[in-house]
Amino acid sequence: MIGHEIANLVLKKVQVTESFSCNSTNKPFAKDTVKNFLVDKVEIHDYEIENNHSFSIEVTSNSYSHALISDYYFCNERIRQQKESIDHLVQAKSQVAWILVSVYYCSFFLANEISKLYGSFIVNFSREDMEYILSHSQYDKPHEFNEKIDDYNNSYRLQVSQAAYDGFIKLNFSKSSPKPHQAVWKNLEAVLKNLDLNDSLLHHNNLLKDILSQEQRSWDSPNKIRNDWNYKHASYYSDNGDALGNQFLKLLKDSKSAFSWGGNRRLHPHPENNVASVAYLYHVLLEAHGRINYRLGL
Repeated sequence: MIGHEIANLVLKKVQVTESFSCNSTNKPFAKDTVKNFLVDKVEIHDYEIENNHSFSIEVTSNSYSHALISDYYFCNERIRQQKESIDHLVQAKSQVAWILVSVYYCSFFLANEISKLYGSFIVNFSREDMEYILSHSQYDKPHEFNEKIDDYNNSYRLQVSQAAYDGFIKLNFSKSSPKPHQAVWKNLEAVLKNLDLNDSLLHHNNLLKDILSQEQRSWDSPNKIRNDWNYKHASYYSDNGDALGNQFLKLLKDSKSAFSWGGNRRLHPHPENNVASVAYLYHVLLEAHGRINYRLGL
């Protein structure tokens, strides 16, 4: 299945050291999420600021792996609770708009965690965080960098790469658009573009890329659907939404039906299919996430 292939690709990239086991009964999950690790005053980090929009840091693979898995472990609990909430809404026959928006947000967090393990995700820093980073760098234009620090939004895209020395990795930060939803789907799209698939799954991958594409819009993006249903069209909280979301609900209730729907080579975008694509995306990401969790022992 396409979700398994996504998981296999991600697991090839994930930074997990042999000395760390998720199966350990002594799980070392504490405050060491990725963001906390990056600005932890106990850690000795040397930040290299390249310009007013980007900086980098080299850290040990072991330290980063520990923070990454801790981060992933905590987010797993949020995703589990979101899925339980969705199942409850479906069983209670709640209005489809509430269900759709809930499925979107769960899919959003699933996509973010998958991309995080792959090595590309968004980190949001506070003003205090950014001032700390600046103070621990040797940047020769601190005033100019400080002028770019925002009180509320310091969003950076983090990309992981190999460092020059064994046992170290390089974390590259570049200023990101203050639109985290677009960034998360773009990161997932980048993962899909690196899949090497046989013919039986190629159609699924192409469909997913079409749904997520921010350049060639034929399908409505998940983010647009979320905005339309959550903010723009009050009529979706009525019989109009029930009719438009009928196919979505059918696919949401049955993953086999969702994958069969996605495998239809004659499938084309229209209002009902646009909405249904959120359920299809949700099941693909759940499948990938489940396989990753199994392989990591979570």
